[in-house]
Amino acid sequence: MTAYEDRLIAEQLAILDKPIEAFLDSYVRNRNNPDRKTVLFFPGGLASELVRAKLPFDQGDPEWDTLWVDLFEVFVREGALALQMNGNEDSEQRLIVPSGPLQSCVINPYDDFIEWCQASQFAFLTVPWDFRRSADWNVNYFLGALVPEIERRAASRGLPPGEPLSGATMIGHSFGGMLVKWILNEHEHRFCKNLGLAITVGAPFYGTASQIERLYRSEPELGPPLYHIPEITKVISTMPGGYSLFFLDSQTYDTYGFELSRDQEEGCALDRYPSFDADDHAVRVDPYVFQRNHPDDQNRGRFPIVDLKDRSNDWTWFESYLAQGRAEFRRLVMELHDSVRGKLHNIRGVQLQGGRTAAMTKIMHKWGWYDFKGGNRDAVIESFGGAGDGVIPAWSARLVTQPPENVHTIRGEIDEELEHGALLDFPGVRDKLLELMQPGRAPARASTHQRRVPRPASPGQLKAAKVRMAFRTLRRRLEDHLERDEKFRIQKLIKDIDPDHQKALILRWYIEHLKGHPPSNRPMPERLQGQAPPEGRRSRPE
Repeated sequence: MTAYEDRLIAEQLAILDKPIEAFLDSYVRNRNNPDRKTVLFFPGGLASELVRAKLPFDQGDPEWDTLWVDLFEVFVREGALALQMNGNEDSEQRLIVPSGPLQSCVINPYDDFIEWCQASQFAFLTVPWDFRRSADWNVNYFLGALVPEIERRAASRGLPPGEPLSGATMIGHSFGGMLVKWILNEHEHRFCKNLGLAITVGAPFYGTASQIERLYRSEPELGPPLYHIPEITKVISTMPGGYSLFFLDSQTYDTYGFELSRDQEEGCALDRYPSFDADDHAVRVDPYVFQRNHPDDQNRGRFPIVDLKDRSNDWTWFESYLAQGRAEFRRLVMELHDSVRGKLHNIRGVQLQGGRTAAMTKIMHKWGWYDFKGGNRDAVIESFGGAGDGVIPAWSARLVTQPPENVHTIRGEIDEELEHGALLDFPGVRDKLLELMQPGRAPARASTHQRRVPRPASPGQLKAAKVRMAFRTLRRRLEDHLERDEKFRIQKLIKDIDPDHQKALILRWYIEHLKGHPPSNRPMPERLQGQAPPEGRRSRPE
């Protein structure tokens, strides 16, 4: 381990000092409660607050600035560029560490869920994690540093060995659910042996369309005029963690395609490989196969790996990141050891519209060729809609090697806010969590399922919000030295919005932000020759 990583882990533990102590306080208070549960919660990708040191790691004790997500820093000062990585080290060798669940200036999107867990008298700890880093790094940090630190502090309070983590429940939302699965792979570790339950909620085990899109078009909020697209997409590409979010590779599909096509839930089956060539839909495009150039045109490739401002500046590191991502992805979908298989449950959401399955989740895409000369980013990837929770395809949110009784599908109307970003607030999801954690217990009182107040704003209300436009105006005017006046204008706009409306807008921003660019409204291509799912039973992966 490098000096940088040693310091990074030390500071990451230090910044969790108060949350760990509060977690142990809660455990001790409820230790004799027969309904007591210990919950370790892993937020989704983009949902952990990241703070950045003002100086390089070897220049004294760090002072922290919020980086992700300080909306002013990201939308005005090009702060998102500071998220760039070099392997598992951060830009300019400054420490970037997760400090807690995302705050988004005025609200944490998990506030309501956390309050619900506390009201249920669960000993609760949010485990913030750096979604930019590799799976190996995050698993090693959790099992090799955070778990021993919790155990050490528990022992200093006189708690018996094994407490408070023995019998605990891990809950992981979205990308956080993938981290839960990677942790369970380490079945011989004492933490996994003593774990009571592991639950994933909306976890994309076989990938999501949005991550590949980010390599071309970034996040919708981070495009022009805020950021130069080639620059911000290159930053996103330097983050090792995101590569395990691509759609499943061809070998994995050949192994598990039969099970994916046999999903018993309506609309949730995958009947073809989800990533195919834009011109010939029968041709698979494996996102983990590095296609540097088109066979007949050296000026086109599958990935935007050439800096359009400097053709000599190829992304020489890209192929190795792709290979690492494939290795981590395959460890994600590997069958669990018998000793922990029964502990893992998958909860997935399926949106309804008027009682019918809504086709508003990007479930597959066609993939063209990127023109190094013309930079046709918007035209390379086109996604198609199907069943899911608005972000994660239903077919991707269950691990097919798990017993059917360990997979739970929750359906709900979009108007009732079954949304990926708010799945943990949905009554049906909470009912299932309680059923799994406290089997046989009487149904929870209705008061535990009251809707979040305030509820998220509507997409139309968010689109009409003047604050977003003010940020964009300020970004354009920086070079005209009008920053101060514009900052005051934004502050006044925010001040004039009542607190509940502010929170509602931020919640809707978070929900919509996770969706990325909308899927195509055009009909999905029919299954063609060569795209039928594999027949027969799966074999165990190598």
